[in-house]
Amino acid sequence: MKKTLLFSFVVSITLLLTSYKVVINKINADVLSVLGFSKTLADDNILWSTRNGLISVVKPGNFVQFMSMTGNEKTEIAKDFCEYVKSYVYSQEFKDKYEAYRQSKKPEVQHWSEEEKEAGRAAIAQQEEMFTPELLDMLPPEGKANALLSIEDMKAGLNGELTSTQKADWEKEVPLDPYTHIKEGLKTFIDNTQDIDYNATTELNQYGKKIFTNPVYEDKSYEWKACYRIGKEVTDVGRSFAKEWLVELK
Repeated sequence: MKKTLLFSFVVSITLLLTSYKVVINKINADVLSVLGFSKTLADDNILWSTRNGLISVVKPGNFVQFMSMTGNEKTEIAKDFCEYVKSYVYSQEFKDKYEAYRQSKKPEVQHWSEEEKEAGRAAIAQQEEMFTPELLDMLPPEGKANALLSIEDMKAGLNGELTSTQKADWEKEVPLDPYTHIKEGLKTFIDNTQDIDYNATTELNQYGKKIFTNPVYEDKSYEWKACYRIGKEVTDVGRSFAKEWLVELK
């Protein structure tokens, strides 16, 4: 999905969590249309961002209109959109769609033939005979853990179950709790937007692309550049909102 320079902070807030509140009634009903989002597009993007743990957002269609608004108008819209993101993240629809995605990423269980099962049972018996309690106690902690894990994984495969390694990799990629990646994204956003120079100047390079005249700024993160473009008023809304929620998450 294409990354753009608008509302990077909002997508970081997509990677965010707080205690559930029913807020949909107080949300400006026109906030999505003002930004050029359809509800389906906004919801899909929130889900996509959260399940991947990435900072990413579809560029709203009304960028020019949004940037022409006053500072107060922009901050109010930003606050409303933050509330929208929060309400959707806690909706049953979001939870159901995230779980469906999580299940689609579940590793495939290896199916053993009868011959392979017989060989597996023999290997397990051999391992258990070799690694007696006395021998295991003589091994360093890491060696003992690896020996036990090897036996455990063989038993899991024999029983048609995921191995410990498969479970760990699956949980790392798509955690059971979607808010694991949400918190990570939140911290990253706060770290990457703490020193923005809103007075930085830009110029066109030889290819007609706008770049920062200060090469240090040109090497800054995507979030830093996005928030530079959207402006201090809106960025401050995102940072304040993110910090408050992060405190609650701890």
